[in-house]
Amino acid sequence: MSTSVSSIRLIAVDCDGTLLTRARTPHPDSAAALRRAQEAGIMVVLASGRAPSTMTSIAQAVGLQGPIVSCNGAYVMADDGSEIAHFRLDDCVRDDLIAFSQARQLHTNLYSGSQVLMSTGGTFAAEYQRRTGLGQVPVVGYEGLVTHPATKLLYFDHPPVIEEAVATAPGAHGTDYELVRSEADYVEFLPVGIHKGRGLQILCETLGIQAHEVAAIGDYFNDKEMLEWAGYAGAMGGAPDGLKAVADIVVPGHDEGGVANFVESILNP
Repeated sequence: MSTSVSSIRLIAVDCDGTLLTRARTPHPDSAAALRRAQEAGIMVVLASGRAPSTMTSIAQAVGLQGPIVSCNGAYVMADDGSEIAHFRLDDCVRDDLIAFSQARQLHTNLYSGSQVLMSTGGTFAAEYQRRTGLGQVPVVGYEGLVTHPATKLLYFDHPPVIEEAVATAPGAHGTDYELVRSEADYVEFLPVGIHKGRGLQILCETLGIQAHEVAAIGDYFNDKEMLEWAGYAGAMGGAPDGLKAVADIVVPGHDEGGVANFVESILNP
């Protein structure tokens, strides 16, 4: 731990696998604890790979009023909905990644600011909508995706297919983008230098909050930089060992309301 929990002014919380249960709804104990933190004057920020629209729905369901860090740090939004920061993939990188997915018929989502577009309908589209609670999403084909600026791209397929894509995607061993794993059947591509930690850092700079005044909790590899940057870090019980290694505290899993344990360690150390 690089900070005293008594100095915490902001708590950043991942959504899927952390705040949300297996049913993709907020755990009631975790939600109640976050509201207590908010009532105690601590800002609560959702930080996720999700699009802003589904994150604002989660925030409303929990009763949170803070800004959000969406698209794994590529799109940061104030509590009034205004844009704080927005990063995009280079168009040539976007085009190469979409050509790669089209050749292999990988389901591909393109996030353009607050909008999500899909390459195809079908099983993966329906499952993604079920997981995230997205409403109707435009299915524009691979050719349609390349006509939109890309905040990030996501491939969704069976884990072995995704592992192969991770190894062979264009520029996979270069510096054209950040490759991020948020779930076993996803791989995401972000602008160079962008991750949740960077998005959270930019937000905190606008708020006048320093790293030692920030607590963050998550469950997967896309949370690592955020946990490393924050002064006080928590990992969920089901997190990979590599994430637990950078955490100050490991709490029970998402279905056990582990976020509540994390918040209580701050409010009642």
